[in-house]
Amino acid sequence: MKTSNCNLEIDALESMHRLCQSIIGKFLIAAIRAKNGPPIPKEVIDRSHRIRGHVLRLQYAVEQSRYHLTRFNNCLMDKVAQAEEELLWKVEQGFLPKEILRTIYFPTLIGATYGNSPIFFELDATLSSLVRAGDRLVKLINAIRPLQGVQSRSLRAFVNPIKNHSPGEELDVLILHYWKNCGERIKDYRDMIEHNEHIKDDFTFLIRVSPSGKSVPSLILPDNPKDKSLENLQYNHKINADDFLNDAYKQTVKCIEDVLPHLRKLAIKEVSALKNSQP
Repeated sequence: MKTSNCNLEIDALESMHRLCQSIIGKFLIAAIRAKNGPPIPKEVIDRSHRIRGHVLRLQYAVEQSRYHLTRFNNCLMDKVAQAEEELLWKVEQGFLPKEILRTIYFPTLIGATYGNSPIFFELDATLSSLVRAGDRLVKLINAIRPLQGVQSRSLRAFVNPIKNHSPGEELDVLILHYWKNCGERIKDYRDMIEHNEHIKDDFTFLIRVSPSGKSVPSLILPDNPKDKSLENLQYNHKINADDFLNDAYKQTVKCIEDVLPHLRKLAIKEVSALKNSQP
């Protein structure tokens, strides 16, 4: 993560993109034949195009989350700067005593409720894009490693059958670990906002201003996002959306980067099988 003049930009994911392109390449190789060789089977071409589409959509979802998380961080930094300026102005105007400037933190409630601040727009967008990235990864797995029966179309559907059983391949273990540590929580917060209309007074937004040090933005998320009732939401654990989103993004990218090498190996096997099946 880069920080410059209160401008936060999440690093580009070059290694992940290289892995994705490698997977695309392995499948496209399957469609390459000698100039005078037999025609390329239609199923080989269709399979290559399908794999390429899933890879590109996965890359798009991750880049989208990177974009929205960068904007979320920038919005928070803007609010911190605004809170610090307002505090200094109030002291200069005599509305607050100068002794305030010697305090470690001075809580400042920001007048930004859910639905009228870019901070909340980017919170929602980041959560949604992270959920989409997990779902896209599962669809890529399904395309490379065909399974018996109905294929799962989401990360939750992929994880449910293996939660209470021994996972099969190592990539299943990696995804299950991600789901338990982060993925499920991301989905719960996304669903809370998307389906349950938790708006307006559902979050506490506070800036703890430190005139001589680092001010801390606190957008507190509920402890129990699965709860259907607004009245039952709890905020005892003080889950800071800033910390949660940045960690969720890092864990999501790490899961994808850990899974992609396994998919590359599977792609190589599938390519060999496709080649051997050609006349």
